[in-house]
Amino acid sequence: MSNSSSIEEHLRSKRWRLRHGGDGDGDGDGDKDEEFGREMGRVMERLNKLYLQNCYIMKENESLRKKAQLLNKENQALLSELKQKLSKPSPSPNPNPNSCNPSGSKP
Repeated sequence: MSNSSSIEEHLRSKRWRLRHGGDGDGDGDGDKDEEFGREMGRVMERLNKLYLQNCYIMKENESLRKKAQLLNKENQALLSELKQKLSKPSPSPNPNPNSCNPSGSKP
């Protein structure tokens, strides 16, 4: 993931600045290590939060996918039922049921 690699790059850059930004001896100092630890803690909290959000989204997606499958199944059944009803020949309705004239016109 590009987001993960950008976080890793940020941490590498931060660590390098913390280690080499002081007097140049490169041995690092306790305060800088503590600052890096706090920075790392904040990054890990953010990653944990993103991970949990991602898990929730994936669970919700699965639930929505199942609902969509059920709705699709129901739609297919209704469509099949409608096609069956439309394919049955319907008797032509008599415009005047009281009339004995088969043509439907008045004498």
